[in-house]
Amino acid sequence: MPKRSVILLLTGLLTVTTLAAQTPLREGTTEREAHQEAVRTEAQDDAAMTLTAADRSLGLTKRELKQAEKGTFVPDPKKATYLALVPGVGLGQIYNRKYWKLPLVYAGYAGLIYALVYSNNNYRDYKRAYISIADQDETTNEYTKYIPAGKDETTVDKAWLSNALNQRYMRFRRYRDLSIIGLVAWYGLTVLDAYVDAQLFDFDISPDLSQVNMTYRMHF
Repeated sequence: MPKRSVILLLTGLLTVTTLAAQTPLREGTTEREAHQEAVRTEAQDDAAMTLTAADRSLGLTKRELKQAEKGTFVPDPKKATYLALVPGVGLGQIYNRKYWKLPLVYAGYAGLIYALVYSNNNYRDYKRAYISIADQDETTNEYTKYIPAGKDETTVDKAWLSNALNQRYMRFRRYRDLSIIGLVAWYGLTVLDAYVDAQLFDFDISPDLSQVNMTYRMHF
């Protein structure tokens, strides 16, 4: 009996020792796998850093790198601005590939240029007519074409006509100045549009909007 008890005791101790030895092996195996994964991740990070350094050594900008990664066209804001500085052509919009904006650019220029030319021509005509009636020189008679129907040089009220010509030429001078201001403003707007459009060409706000919408719904 004592021998049998000793044998059973030794057998139990051997079993416990075997189980205890197997458990660290499994844990050791897991640690080795985690270590190997960390080594692989670090190697990938080193490779990415090396690629970035190589790209920088070639003088590539972030926008060019992004374009190379995506394989799509990404405009350069500086180049778009420089091209847009050429007035009346819309080169900035063409470079950004926003062709649908070209009719708006051309229509704005055409309308403002027409208003400028029309106002300037009337301003000069009325100004010459006003000067011709105000100088009391009989050789200058350009005001006669503005005499109302049924009247002539002898029957027309020259004081009234002089005042009317003065008001009209002053009015068209104001229209001409406003047309110039509008033309300059439209030119600046087309340049600004080209720059902003190129700057926000690849700007994606959809994830942020969805997140804000979900947050609002949760609070509501």
